[in-house]
Amino acid sequence: MNPANDRDLIEGRLRPWLSEEGMVREPEDLFERVTIGMRRVRQRPGWLVRLMGNGMTGAGAGPTARWREHKMATTLGLGTVVIALAVGIGGIGSGLFPDQGVVPGAEEAPDTLAPGIAKIEIPEADHKVIKEGDFTSRSGVRRYEDLRQEWVWDASDPRLSGVVTTVDNWHSWLGQDMQVEATAYELVNDGGRWTGTGTGLVIESIGDLPYGRLNSAMIVLDGEDGYEGLSALVYMDWADGYGEPVIHGVIFPGEMPYPELPAE
Repeated sequence: MNPANDRDLIEGRLRPWLSEEGMVREPEDLFERVTIGMRRVRQRPGWLVRLMGNGMTGAGAGPTARWREHKMATTLGLGTVVIALAVGIGGIGSGLFPDQGVVPGAEEAPDTLAPGIAKIEIPEADHKVIKEGDFTSRSGVRRYEDLRQEWVWDASDPRLSGVVTTVDNWHSWLGQDMQVEATAYELVNDGGRWTGTGTGLVIESIGDLPYGRLNSAMIVLDGEDGYEGLSALVYMDWADGYGEPVIHGVIFPGEMPYPELPAE
């Protein structure tokens, strides 16, 4: 068969169909209906299109498209549940339900009755004499009594920080480079109060000591108010005689453990 004749035969058969049956005219109001319909449709977000595809699903869609639409609905539903649970749990921790427990991250209050070690400093500028002592000398003993002073203790353990009032009695002996001291202490701060006594010893001109002298005291304090049930033992060293002393203290539950004398 001649190709040219075949083409003429096919064109001859198609031309009548295209001119009569193949021509389909669009409705005259098609453009108006499409315009109105487009105004009612919102463009979907790009992320939704990328996740679900082109969105042409429906009754006539294939199984793959319908499965993708079902997966998307399930994912969105689970995501909504997770967000709701997260908001609810966050509300509990943020104080919306204060009776449900401690807010995460809250610091626990320090234990006021716990034992502890402290280093104490006494700034020289915070010292003042409230009352000068009374000096007497009799039978070779010099007495300097009722000296009242005020200090400020700055301790690494805040329980031993505060304003300290002392009452001192010093006794020394003529011809001897030595002195003994007895001191009453009262330490007050916002947490409570400490009271007690200290015993000091001063020995001058001792060649084998670092500063050629010994000047130290041991202080026993009892806690009151917020420190009830506690005791403190403080060691104070004024050996150089200048500037601030070196002071260390310990806080412990109960009374000072004085040993009992052995039974006879």
